[in-house]
Amino acid sequence: EKIVIYLVLLDVTLKGGIERVATSFANYLIKNNVDVKIISFFQSHKKPFYYVEPKVKFTYLSKIKFTRLVTWLFTPLLIKRLFYNIKQPNKSPIIIYYAGIIPFLWIISPRILPYLTYSEHLSFDTAGIPVRFVRRFFLKRIKSVHVINKYSQSEYKKIGIKSKYIPNPITIFNSQNQFQYKLNINSPKKVFNIISIGRLEEVKNFLDVLKIASLFNEIYNIKFNIYGDGPLREFLIKESRKLNLENLTFNAFASDIAHVYSSADFIIMTSLSEALPMALLEAMSFGVIPIAYNDLDGPKDIINNNKNGFLCPREDFDFIKNLILDLIQNNNKFNLISNKAVDSSLDYYPENINTQFLNSFIKNKYKY
Repeated sequence: EKIVIYLVLLDVTLKGGIERVATSFANYLIKNNVDVKIISFFQSHKKPFYYVEPKVKFTYLSKIKFTRLVTWLFTPLLIKRLFYNIKQPNKSPIIIYYAGIIPFLWIISPRILPYLTYSEHLSFDTAGIPVRFVRRFFLKRIKSVHVINKYSQSEYKKIGIKSKYIPNPITIFNSQNQFQYKLNINSPKKVFNIISIGRLEEVKNFLDVLKIASLFNEIYNIKFNIYGDGPLREFLIKESRKLNLENLTFNAFASDIAHVYSSADFIIMTSLSEALPMALLEAMSFGVIPIAYNDLDGPKDIINNNKNGFLCPREDFDFIKNLILDLIQNNNKFNLISNKAVDSSLDYYPENINTQFLNSFIKNKYKY
């Protein structure tokens, strides 16, 4: 009997990084004649947000709309349904995208743990110390752990957990500008567009973007655009008014994000933590030069400082200002960094990443 690969998610119908990566991998498996089944605990919408090949099989353990409260209340009850839908768990690859499932599996059927692979999509330090302690207990009992940045891999190694680092694949847009070099021609009429993208919440630390923008108040040919929504939107707008930021605009999440990247020159990331920022990678594939704080785990894996982008000291706003001014006044340097950003983004092409994942966690370990 042919083995099925199981991908277990909380809610495959949501729009998010985990859902995009899992459906991308499922499509890759189907195209390579490998059977795959996505098992979703919850179902907020009628169908997955991301495109899924017709041959990919689906099972929804409930029709319940996903919320954090619902997760805690219903996950234990749905675990038994999960077992009904997994045949030959001792022979089938099972990829879990939510660590919170693992303790319940341990309670109900600890014998299944050695056959699980946990695919982690957060940075190691995102979880608090108590959560990390609990994870240490359970992750030592499963087959393998997948991490998306090198820092998490090194931290797991310190506590005796083997993990494999494979970054997430980049998003492929239907745009002729993606993976093409962006030619900067500096002229008196050229306006440089600096973007920041993400949910407007504390961890993204957009207040620092405002402080950087304030240093360019008197420089007419540099504009800032923030794309996103969230609980801090009104607060950030008020702060921008206090700083008299006529050079900064707040925008909703763009439906055509490829157009945003095509028209941008720089992307700035000032978050408090980042596991693997896809906005940074996506922007780089359009030749946008990335600037991020040098203490962020994900950007450190993506950016080769002074080669394909820049890693800067946290809150050194003058340093960032001088860096940007230097680049916009030096066409050759701008184009060189921009072109290197495009080149390095190709390393994250879905075919390359999904092949790595298949070879590392499935191939040669299972017969399928």
